[in-house]
Amino acid sequence: MQLRQVVIVIGLTLAIFGETARAGYAARIIGGRVVGTDGSGRITSLSNPTVVEETFTSLGYLDKIFNLENSGGSTINNFTIKVKNSTQTNWNGFSFAILGSNPPTFLQNPAPGSTIFGSRQFSSNNTQLSWSNGVVIPQGEVTFTFSIALPDNLPGNQLVIRETPVPEPMTTLLGSGLALGFGGLLKREYSRKQKKLKDKKIS
Repeated sequence: MQLRQVVIVIGLTLAIFGETARAGYAARIIGGRVVGTDGSGRITSLSNPTVVEETFTSLGYLDKIFNLENSGGSTINNFTIKVKNSTQTNWNGFSFAILGSNPPTFLQNPAPGSTIFGSRQFSSNNTQLSWSNGVVIPQGEVTFTFSIALPDNLPGNQLVIRETPVPEPMTTLLGSGLALGFGGLLKREYSRKQKKLKDKKIS
């Protein structure tokens, strides 16, 4: 084989390799925000891993909306989510859900992690990730790590992840019981004062 042919073959090989390598990359996260009325949060790093810090002030949910840019193919994006419990209730569970039509999925490998919860469960289509076997007390913090395969051309070029804390039943019932008890105490005190005023008027 002549030198020129060797050079051409090498050039074509490198070109094919380059296209294959580029296909290993995916939609890149280029921006985002945390939305919801039950707390607040901010994205502190857009690089891989993407880092988000959040605080829940009431029981409900927060949505993380990431803006994406196509880059050819599909890849794995790692996430680190740091969450603070500023509610008045213990959490004995936590859940993540990827929203949208034809959403990407949570990856089982590499395995997701949590600094508090010891058990995790995936939904049948791997778009939900639920945590249990742990407790996050009020003013406590928990960190989660997980990975998602991000393909190009997601609807709206967005990735939306909803997260929801699961309250501990006993602390919820205890809080309701205390509220009812305190309300009853105030009602009795008000009735007692009204009776005193009535007795004074009669005398």
